[in-house]
Amino acid sequence: MRAKSATDSSNWSAIWHFTTLNNVSLASPTNSATGRMPNVTLDWDLVSGITYYDYEYDTTVTFNSPLHQYGSVASGTSEFTTSNLRFGTKYYWRVRARHSADTSQWSAIWNFTTLDNVTLVTPTNGATGKMPNVTLDWDLISGITYYDYEYDTTVTFNSPLHQYGSVASGTSEFTTSNLRFGTKYYWRVRARHSADTSQWSAIWNFTTLDNVTLVTPTNGATGKMPNVTLDWDLISGITYYDYEYDTTVTFNSPLHQYGSVASGTSEFTTSNLRFGTKYYWRVRARHAADTSQWSAIWNFTTLDNVTLVTPTNGATGKMPNVTLDWDYVSGITYYDYEYDTTVTFNSPLHHYGSVANSTSQVTTSNLLFGTKYYWRARARHAADTTQWSSTWNFTTLDYLTHVSPTNGATNVSINPTIDWNGITGITEYRYRFSRYANFETYTELSSSTTSQATLSNLFYGETYYWQVRAGHSADTSEWSQPWHFTTAFQLTVAPNLISPTNNSTDIPLSSVTLEWSSVTGATFYEIKYDVNSSFTNPVTGQTPNLTYNSDVLQNATTYYWKVRAGNSAGFSPWSAVWNFTTEVLALDAPILVSPPNHATNIPITGTLLEWLAVSGATMYDYMFDDDPLFNSAVCGSTPDLFTATCNLEPNTTYYWKVIARNETINSPWSEVWTFTTGNGTFINDFQNKNIFIYPNPVNSFLTISITDDICTLINISLIDLNGKIIWMQNDVYQKIIYLDVKSFSNGQYFLKIENFNKKIIIPIIIEH
Repeated sequence: MRAKSATDSSNWSAIWHFTTLNNVSLASPTNSATGRMPNVTLDWDLVSGITYYDYEYDTTVTFNSPLHQYGSVASGTSEFTTSNLRFGTKYYWRVRARHSADTSQWSAIWNFTTLDNVTLVTPTNGATGKMPNVTLDWDLISGITYYDYEYDTTVTFNSPLHQYGSVASGTSEFTTSNLRFGTKYYWRVRARHSADTSQWSAIWNFTTLDNVTLVTPTNGATGKMPNVTLDWDLISGITYYDYEYDTTVTFNSPLHQYGSVASGTSEFTTSNLRFGTKYYWRVRARHAADTSQWSAIWNFTTLDNVTLVTPTNGATGKMPNVTLDWDYVSGITYYDYEYDTTVTFNSPLHHYGSVANSTSQVTTSNLLFGTKYYWRARARHAADTTQWSSTWNFTTLDYLTHVSPTNGATNVSINPTIDWNGITGITEYRYRFSRYANFETYTELSSSTTSQATLSNLFYGETYYWQVRAGHSADTSEWSQPWHFTTAFQLTVAPNLISPTNNSTDIPLSSVTLEWSSVTGATFYEIKYDVNSSFTNPVTGQTPNLTYNSDVLQNATTYYWKVRAGNSAGFSPWSAVWNFTTEVLALDAPILVSPPNHATNIPITGTLLEWLAVSGATMYDYMFDDDPLFNSAVCGSTPDLFTATCNLEPNTTYYWKVIARNETINSPWSEVWTFTTGNGTFINDFQNKNIFIYPNPVNSFLTISITDDICTLINISLIDLNGKIIWMQNDVYQKIIYLDVKSFSNGQYFLKIENFNKKIIIPIIIEH
């Protein structure tokens, strides 16, 4: 190569050289690969700039056998997939490339060998315990049409039980059926397509299970129910299970039971087994072609008696209607129970009964108080009855226990409520109380079935003793252990007030603490205070202390207060009435809010003067005038934060200020603010009634003020220069209407006001 211009040429460049490829490079299957599928894919390196690839493969390295295959593929691919290659055969192959001007040399010759047989997978060779419908599985081979399989009880595959068949290439498994139990089977598989059949695979074997595996009840289990469920491992591919159970291991007693269940279940529930008896059981499986051996023989023993639960053995303080409870036994018809005051169950108080199998408890009634009872239970069904359970005992309570007033309590009301622990199963409580510990004299009453009673009109400062007992139709408990309490002393002395001193003044709210002297026997104190001495609307409080603080007092206020002592017996007389006055705090000057200072274009009607609230103020006085010296001021008062409406003159500057006050003091005047009213439009019509429109021009809200009474309703509309109504309000009766024009474009509009056949049209300018 050299470079040239219009006037000169360079020297030639250095001379380089290159060599075109001689042949194609093969990729896969790798040279001498084995175990290839009959539809193996031949793959080589892609070559750019060619038109076709030629390929050939054969069983001879000279590519001249009757099985020789030759073909071409376009340049867009670099592979070709064979079909129907012979099994267990070595194939040679090569490739070359070509285009319109040349053809490459053939590639190197590579070879591969096809697989010669199928590889088995499951059941693994020598497997045992297989189901009679075991699935035979092998490796999938691509490019074949069918798999042949055979299985037999002989390795030569020539017994009367020999089975042979085929499955299509889409699956690589086959499930047997009705294999004999406990038998060794041999099996093999081969593959085939239209051109060849593979060798048979290796011969594998498996052995079917010979019997059923038992699960529950576990061998040697005890305490089993009379309707125990016999359970075993599920076997697929069978039709029925046979089961048998008996009290003898030879299964030949008069109690022998035999039966069958369908293959969908692997259990059977017995019924009416004898109690406390050892049972033997076994199972076998069968289908149309065979029956398994009987399983191993397992045994279990049924429970021999009922297990008691509550009341626990030796329990005390039990109710006269205690509930006897025992462990539930399934598969029985009834429970028998008995209880007695003797362990031999032969006293005149002996009680015997039965309950259905749906419950495992019974509730007694009318047991004697403070008595030991013995009890037991047994179960039965149509075929047998258990032994009696163990004999347990419990003792009933002999007397009640008290709750309140606590033993030794003091300062108790003279009308106290006595309370005790109630019990179930009684028909009456009786209680008694006395001023004597030995109940030398007493008062005895009944509370029916209520476990409390209210005593009335006891003496002040007296100690009382009390007891309770319970009864039902069969017995009455002992009197409870006596408790005592002392009633409160009657309060006859009023407290003496201490602070704030009577008639004290200017007391800060933070320093107001009411204080008084103690009264002997008092447990609390009641306080009353009010703004008048007659206490018509008092605030009341209670405290166990000798001081009291209130958080609702106000400044500059006189308060009257008094105190009395209290306890459960009542109240003392009220103390003397004292008073104090809280300090007077100065009021802050109001802060003006609206109209803003120096505001302009303010409406002459409906303008509100606004300011912030002042703490402690109850009233505000305002003043406004067009004179900054307020020589002709309009004055007013309001308890609110806002004044009443002010009617003003147009195009006028006004000055205004506000003062805050309460019942005692005034604040300083606020700052003086100013505002200037706007120019409006007056219309005299509708029988000389005044309608005022402002401001005009308008940028936000147009005010339509009807300054005199118009007795009839009016219609108002806003019309643009094209005659289109862009806003309308009919049947207007308000004195003031505010029209929001912020969404309307700048320009001239017409406001039309109508009253029946009367009409006013006013030009309006909108300027934002």
